Amino acid sequence: MPELKCTPTAASLNQLLSILCERKERLYMVKDVLLKSQEMRIRVDTSTFWVLIEALCKHRKAKFAIEIVGVMGLFECDPDPRMYSHVLKSLCDCDDPNSWSNKIAFVGEMRNAGFLLTNLDCYKVIGLLVKEGKIDEAYCFVTEMSIDGTNPDINCYNKLLSGYCEAGRLVMVDKVFDEMLIGGMAPNVHIFEIYIDGLAKKGDVDGVVKMVKCMERAGFNANVKIYNKMIGGFMHSGKSNEVRELMDEIRS
Repeated sequence: MPELKCTPTAASLNQLLSILCERKERLYMVKDVLLKSQEMRIRVDTSTFWVLIEALCKHRKAKFAIEIVGVMGLFECDPDPRMYSHVLKSLCDCDDPNSWSNKIAFVGEMRNAGFLLTNLDCYKVIGLLVKEGKIDEAYCFVTEMSIDGTNPDINCYNKLLSGYCEAGRLVMVDKVFDEMLIGGMAPNVHIFEIYIDGLAKKGDVDGVVKMVKCMERAGFNANVKIYNKMIGGFMHSGKSNEVRELMDEIRS
């Protein structure tokens, strides 16, 4: 560009980086371009780092994206919440079952930087932990987020309750459900479905009847899926004789 009597800028650098980053096999060239840009006294800005972070996440190189976030301060640039959320999403989409601790560590970095997680961020982390069998860690995460000022929404509780129910941790299902109510959050039909499933697996006929009627008072009608879960739960607990009794009580 100097030969053409044009002055290279961060905008032109970003355009070049965008082209290079479109293909995974060109990523190795990025380092040389950045070094050359320093020689040419092109001042990189936050938009330059965003191009790099977005490309690395796209090509499933989230660990390198974390490193990029970490060095931004050396260039007098500050990462913004969107960058952290983008990297976190990429980390959570990673299939590595042994890297959950790295993801939680990154959440810690995000919090230390003064950024609150969005509900979508929370949902992705909770979903990741539940998927990897770290349900208690997911519960602790929900508690920490509430303390930090990010109140997990109904979808986060849905995922957490589902994890405990599938693991047979029915005492924790009760606890989380109660904490959700105390926090002023009204359950939706999916929450009722999970809780009724847990009660049925426990063989708690009275509890199921009470919860179904509570659900109806909240404006939700028991659907086929809920009835199937109730029947399956009682069969699972060896209480097949109670199924007919249950249906009669619910209809009364």
